[in-house]
Amino acid sequence: MKRYKAGCRVSSFITSSILFLLLVAWVAATPSALAYEAPSITIHTLGKVSVQETPTADPTMTTLQKELLTQQIDQSKQQTEQLKQQNALSWTIVLTPISTSITILGTFVAAFFGFRRWRAEHRTDREKRDQDRFQSVVEALGGERMEQKVGGAVMLRTFLRPEYEQYYSQVFDLTVANLRIPESARKKENPDPDKPRPPTPLNQALATVFKDAFPLARSYLKERKKQSLSSNPQLLDATDIRLDGTYLNEVHLEEAYMPHSSLRGAHLERAHLERAHLEEAYLREADLTEAYLEGAHFERAHLEGAYLEGAHLEEAYLEETHLEGAYLMGAHLEGANPLEASLKDTTMREVRGLTADQLYYAYSFKGAIIDDSIIKLIEEHLPPPTQQPQGKNTQHQPPISIPEANPLVSTIETPDNKTDSNPGGAPTT
Repeated sequence: MKRYKAGCRVSSFITSSILFLLLVAWVAATPSALAYEAPSITIHTLGKVSVQETPTADPTMTTLQKELLTQQIDQSKQQTEQLKQQNALSWTIVLTPISTSITILGTFVAAFFGFRRWRAEHRTDREKRDQDRFQSVVEALGGERMEQKVGGAVMLRTFLRPEYEQYYSQVFDLTVANLRIPESARKKENPDPDKPRPPTPLNQALATVFKDAFPLARSYLKERKKQSLSSNPQLLDATDIRLDGTYLNEVHLEEAYMPHSSLRGAHLERAHLERAHLEEAYLREADLTEAYLEGAHFERAHLEGAYLEGAHLEEAYLEETHLEGAYLMGAHLEGANPLEASLKDTTMREVRGLTADQLYYAYSFKGAIIDDSIIKLIEEHLPPPTQQPQGKNTQHQPPISIPEANPLVSTIETPDNKTDSNPGGAPTT
């Protein structure tokens, strides 16, 4: 549509220019034509006067009159010739700029359409070269030699430049295809699933492409295709990918769809995984220090021994999550449900967003490690809990303040006739 409008504007400009030049030529030619007619009247008049018969027939006078008439005729012819030359010169003066303008205009039009044709041919040639180069990358990644595959992964990253935005989704899909764990090779390649697998040079190269391609492909889908991962997270499907031991610090994988993925021992410090889908994923011994995991889906995921110090787990889904031996020192758990996860030997000191009775339940029944000062105060003022705190309609005693040394848990509630304002056992801040 834009090209069509541009062509219409160029055609209108050319037509208007030609009409304007013709109008200028007509106006310039009109005075010259009138000037050319004047001498003919004069000649005619002189002819009439000079050919009148004289009353006398004096030969001398007749001779003089003839000579005078001849001179007048010669002068008239000279004047006529001069006027013709002036008229020709006037037309030359008028037509020369018009001819020059038409020549320039014609040259401009020819150059314009020539440039458009060259540009279209150049674009076509470039697209063909890009397609051929992308196909060579695909072939390199499917090669047999490791050096060839790594070279293909490095070349694949060049398609993430701004001029190749139409390739963003293809780069992401190709990277995922090469990172995906074949179902038949999972047990054979990693017979010990509890042990993190060190990354190969190819996996690290592909991991770099993956972390760069995902945000670009997500933005391209949102801005150009008007498609959002919030409504359809599987638009960029990274199920079953293997990123064990890779360096993904501060990566932006918001809303990523990565269930069943393997991230054992991966470095994800300060990574952005808000609302990411990591159901049944393997993150054993992964480093998620200060990571942003708000609203992330960790249902049945394996985070045994993972480092989650200071991590943001607000509103995260932790149903049946394996957190055995994980380190949650100072983690943010507001709105999360850690009591539904496995917490044996899980360090939960100075965590935020849990009440004292929830912490005591995690300590007594889940085997979590909590602050010694909280354990002492709870044991002095509370009987051991017999079931998970539900929150709704639970009887409590007046709260007992926790010392200033541990300001993260504000109160301990003991049984009394006080109704809990936190229905359903949801964690409170």
